[in-house]
Amino acid sequence: MKYSLYFRSFILMICLVSYGKVIAQLSKAYPYDSGIEYDTNVYFVEKFDDGLENILSRYSTVVNGDGMSLETDCPDGLNGGKSLKVHSIQGVNSGGYLYKHFQEGFDNEIYVRYYVKYPATSVNFFHHEGVWIGGYIPPLDWPYPRAGICGLGDTRFSIAYEIMDSNWIHPFTHIAPYIYWGEMRSFPDEACWGNFMQCGNYNPPPVTLLDEWTCVEIMIKLNDPVTEKNGELKTWINGVETGHWGNGFPNGSWVWGNFFIDPGQEAFEGFQWRTQAEQLFNYIWIQFYHDDPEAPSSYIMYDNLVVASKYIGPVHVPSAVVEQNTSSSVKIYPNPADHFIFTQGLEPGTEFFILDHAQYIVFSGQTEQENQKILIPELPPGIYFFHTKNKSGSIFQKLILM
Repeated sequence: MKYSLYFRSFILMICLVSYGKVIAQLSKAYPYDSGIEYDTNVYFVEKFDDGLENILSRYSTVVNGDGMSLETDCPDGLNGGKSLKVHSIQGVNSGGYLYKHFQEGFDNEIYVRYYVKYPATSVNFFHHEGVWIGGYIPPLDWPYPRAGICGLGDTRFSIAYEIMDSNWIHPFTHIAPYIYWGEMRSFPDEACWGNFMQCGNYNPPPVTLLDEWTCVEIMIKLNDPVTEKNGELKTWINGVETGHWGNGFPNGSWVWGNFFIDPGQEAFEGFQWRTQAEQLFNYIWIQFYHDDPEAPSSYIMYDNLVVASKYIGPVHVPSAVVEQNTSSSVKIYPNPADHFIFTQGLEPGTEFFILDHAQYIVFSGQTEQENQKILIPELPPGIYFFHTKNKSGSIFQKLILM
């Protein structure tokens, strides 16, 4: 029996107010991202938890798969899972990437959220290190950015939110959108190397903390009809909105391929991301391009990528209280656990349930005494949930099984 309806009824959907709109945070309904892949608003999820061979098989093109590994270092709330680490070796390779082509493509608004950890060892050598998203027409099974070529509005649009690869305005630890589209601006050499947005002294890009997990989210609203410039771009870091560009906002000016926010200048013209209705969002490119010959051996780490039609937000880590109230005396331990746990503070006769990541009951029972050892049957290692309620309240707690 699917159990999600029982306890989802007491998970509150918390909304964020931004630019006069109420934005529901999708992740609030899925603590620890558990079961988020089954939401009807979600198109794709990559948690990096099911083995490297399975992970690589999901992508159209893989470069330097031998330089990728799975690590136990994960963002807060995802302990017990795995993250992807992509390595570069000085003089041997320039990193690697995973590229996925979506056969059908997606229209309208698309949200992409992921976690990234940038290492301090890459300072002064960051190049393209982030998740690129966009659309090619015709669709391709491999990346084809055509860097340096201007225009091409009928064949490509590409958006990344990554550490700037130039420190002529801001230091390397600043992050900003880096985009290609039909009306992109060129640089003095008349080439189009990608445009940086949100560059300027009036609104400098937010700083990215190195050696720490950062939650990045990007929204793209495709222009409709295709003749209009009503496309939009919005970005968040750790759930805080860091930029929003569309037809008529913000005010600023272009200096070569960089858009500087300046309230005294003209309003931004908006994005004509595409010129054909068939041109949809149809790829993600999880990239680590560490190509400078002088760059030291380094790495980048990724975790819990989600593609959806609604705002996702950071991984939701709930408190123990989700229904009425909870007794602080109710505890389960050890956690992580192997084949047994101890419960403390539950009245005899209390029913308990263990649920898997998809929120199905995989084990249930009833306590016989206040302090009890519970034997758990053979279950695959991973993240589960222990749920129970009694007169003192209820608990819904993550349980890691090894």
